[in-house]
Amino acid sequence: MTFRSPPPWALLVALACAPVTSTAQQTRIEAQSGSVAAQTITNSQITINADLTNLPAFVKAFSDQLQASQTQLAEARLKRDEIAAELNLTREAVEGFFKILGETHVPPEKQAEKLREVVAQFTVTRQRLAALDFDEPAAKALAERARAALDLGRLDEADALLRQAGEAELVAAEQSRVLAAQAQAAADAKQGRAAAARESRGDIALTQRRYREAAAHFGAAAGMLPGTVSGGKASLLWRQADALYRQGDELGDNPALIASITTWHLVLAEYPRGRVPLDWAMTQNNLGTALAVLGARESGTARLEEAAAAYRLALMEWTRDRVPLNWAMAQNNLGNALRTLGERESGTARLEEAAAAYRLALTEQTRDRVPLDWAMTQNNLGA
Repeated sequence: MTFRSPPPWALLVALACAPVTSTAQQTRIEAQSGSVAAQTITNSQITINADLTNLPAFVKAFSDQLQASQTQLAEARLKRDEIAAELNLTREAVEGFFKILGETHVPPEKQAEKLREVVAQFTVTRQRLAALDFDEPAAKALAERARAALDLGRLDEADALLRQAGEAELVAAEQSRVLAAQAQAAADAKQGRAAAARESRGDIALTQRRYREAAAHFGAAAGMLPGTVSGGKASLLWRQADALYRQGDELGDNPALIASITTWHLVLAEYPRGRVPLDWAMTQNNLGTALAVLGARESGTARLEEAAAAYRLALMEWTRDRVPLNWAMAQNNLGNALRTLGERESGTARLEEAAAAYRLALTEQTRDRVPLDWAMTQNNLGA
């Protein structure tokens, strides 16, 4: 709990200006907004009308009662009782003020001033303690005991009780954090199961070749999946992009292809090259394929240029040494994009590039190894 209070010098200046035999001091302390006790704490006007001329003698008597005479103690007690009655404080509290002045070795000429300061601070302390509102039963009980100890001037006891109350709240806070973590884990598990159910609905839609519907289910599942499920969102976005691609490729739905391209870009954000280079390359290849299909249907060459660029990016991680068959597939796909570009342009440069890409693919797509892929690439090369 944090409070804003007047600087100490402001209080001292105000007190120093008061008469020796009386004091009138108002202390205003505002708690910061959002703190435990967000309220204004203001003590009432404090006036000590009792004669404090012999205060040093009273302080000495209470501070060293073994050395004080019975007469000195009696006079000190009378003054204690007079001040206690005037300020509506317990005798024990006022006696404690006198002892504080003696134990902290306040010079006699400063004792009246410091007494007023101690009384003002004590009043604010009581109000602060009264404003504490613990909801932990153990801490609440300890705070009640601390208030009673404070009223009786047993400041050390009040301090010890407040320390215990604070410790009890810290223990309760840790328990609350544990319970909150368990509740969050349970909520995440339920959210994950809800996402899995939505994904299964997408599977059913795929079975029925309702690709747009399947894509909607996969996208919704990705949105509801808790962040604690590693890789789950990327997988669902992948399925959404693939379903949209099927809708566009098989059913001639160009808007679906455009949506697929947008979604493949979202997948790329989930599969950064530096963390998962092979997944990033696969996504670039799939993005290129969606762009190539759409580009083949549209006039112009912009989509086809983007497709070729995506395939070349895929080849940066799908290297021949690392994944030879994937490298060959990307080379074949690049050849397809370049061939379509070549068909729309004058000259043979693009077609030469396409033929070169097909020949590279055939170095890994051999007849003995993958005969059907070998035949497909040979056919593309012939075209």
